[in-house]
Amino acid sequence: LAEGELIILHSPNNVKFQGSQSINQSFLKEVFSTVLGYSAKL
Repeated sequence: LAEGELIILHSPNNVKFQGSQSINQSFLKEVFSTVLGYSAKL
């Protein structure tokens, strides 16, 4: 892994991560909350 990289080892079957586009670290909380089925505050 390079510095700042994150690898998702497991996710629910209905969630598909694809691509290699970067995401701002400040959005990770919302991404993980949504994957776990919680509503994200916008």
